[in-house]
Amino acid sequence: MSKYVISTLTADNRYVGWNKSGGVNMIERSVVVRGGAGIPRASGAGDGATPSGVRTQVSDEDAEFLANHPHFQQHAKGGFVKIVNTAQDPEKAAQSMDKDASGPKTAKDVAADNKKNEKDDGTPPLQAVQNNSKKAAG
Repeated sequence: MSKYVISTLTADNRYVGWNKSGGVNMIERSVVVRGGAGIPRASGAGDGATPSGVRTQVSDEDAEFLANHPHFQQHAKGGFVKIVNTAQDPEKAAQSMDKDASGPKTAKDVAADNKKNEKDDGTPPLQAVQNNSKKAAG
């Protein structure tokens, strides 16, 4: 059986368990939890990533390791990751979680910033950059 980690973090995170052997730290276990919430992706990728959250499947053993890992616990306490028992839609699951502030600004974020920082001197407001580029032929 497996579990799932829902993440609203912008980047992937590798949680590592260390074993000190002969004065040397050696990796005992390592689990990567995918990030990428808020990062544009190719449509139809089918990889469990949505604009708000990302789902990573993990084994029961990895879920137990993560639940006891101090950095994962910090991320969970901050509202950025959580372990769930079923393959939930990450978009819906992420709605109750905190957003990673390091992600790129959306058009909605820019509009809110413009409203908050509105000036009366006629300066045009900021505009969100749209990625309309297509691969160059050749």
